[in-house]
Amino acid sequence: MTAQDPTELFDEISEYDSKALFKPKVVALVVSNSEESGPNLMTASWWMLAGYNPFRYLLAVSHKTLTHEIIEESGEFVLAAPSQGMVDALTLSGMVSGRDIDKIEHLGVETVPGQGVDVPLLANATGNIECSVMESFEFMNCSYYFGEVEHAYVTPGGLDGRI
Repeated sequence: MTAQDPTELFDEISEYDSKALFKPKVVALVVSNSEESGPNLMTASWWMLAGYNPFRYLLAVSHKTLTHEIIEESGEFVLAAPSQGMVDALTLSGMVSGRDIDKIEHLGVETVPGQGVDVPLLANATGNIECSVMESFEFMNCSYYFGEVEHAYVTPGGLDGRI
């Protein structure tokens, strides 16, 4: 980790502006963090804006994944809007389990500590949204997590033309 404070790399934005990070809607990188195994990445296309008061996102996670185990344990996650240079992270994180490889280390992904959650942000992402699980439900071997936005960040100029 290089920076100790996300605001050294990112401009903080409002929870309402955070929805513009994913327009057009893109696949997200989900970051989770375990005290035992450290941070993990997962590629996710099953997520959506799920409410405004409090501002929240809904994320679907298969019960088979390490991410599911970690979110169940911690109750936190980060939705990261990948930059164009993160194609390898998107690909690997959608194909390989964190049980088999430390994806952050293998890919050389730089992280920054989260402010409202104990989950790192991805330093090279276009933006990061810190979420705390407020509620969840299960359906068809997946858990659906309502994540309340704690903080949202974007790279300087990352939302130009979107807001």
